[in-house]
Amino acid sequence: MRCNLLIFIFEPLTIQSLKTMQIESLHFHNYHEASLLVIEDNPDHWTIMQAALKVSLPEIEVAWAQNKTQALTYLITRSLLKKPFPKLILLDLYLPDRETGWQLLQELKNPENHYDHVPVVALSNSKDCTDVKKTYAFGAASYIVKPQRYQDWITYLKQMSSYWWDQTALPYSEETDTSAFA
Repeated sequence: MRCNLLIFIFEPLTIQSLKTMQIESLHFHNYHEASLLVIEDNPDHWTIMQAALKVSLPEIEVAWAQNKTQALTYLITRSLLKKPFPKLILLDLYLPDRETGWQLLQELKNPENHYDHVPVVALSNSKDCTDVKKTYAFGAASYIVKPQRYQDWITYLKQMSSYWWDQTALPYSEETDTSAFA
């Protein structure tokens, strides 16, 4: 029995086992102290999103900001308290107008801020080409047209979870997560 155990422990690494280890490390890194900031000015939309998030991403801490001031206060406070920033920000483009959303996006992506590395996914009911182009130009990682039904939100958020938490290497704070990819 001991020989089998030793053989198992010292089994040579294969390409597949290395890939599995990388995926497990990525999962640990992405889910470790994972949080999401949702910036949404419409309480009705937030209620639907919040319910869908609880179903789709139950392991993720979710914070809600209704406007630019609340969002920046949340991020600055986390910085001052040396708490990790959210792994992802969902930003409603129209806060209540697109100019306000673009201003906030530019502030979020400003390299002088400590949180400029956090990916921002813009959400909007608009399919307007100008909205899409300018949002990407101002630094959004993605532009999503908002789902209209609750079930569509769940589907969208599960797909978002798969991409952003299971497949993508998300940024982390070196002060709070020194073990990632060690």
